[in-house]
Amino acid sequence: MPARIIVDEGVTGAKRPKVEAVVRSALSSRPDADELVAVVTKLPSGRLTVFINHVADPTFVATIEDALARLS
Repeated sequence: MPARIIVDEGVTGAKRPKVEAVVRSALSSRPDADELVAVVTKLPSGRLTVFINHVADPTFVATIEDALARLS
């Protein structure tokens, strides 16, 4: 079973599939992907942040957040 991805309701409908694709792509490279749940939250500033259970690698998370920031 692939990772579960939950996207904040504040993310517009048109952008949601792109957000899910970025996160799913990043998580698919991990051997524990089937155990992961990622929650993408839209901050009041508009920036997207991500929390992934069982992942304590700030560089990995920052890479995903950078990719999310580049989405149009």
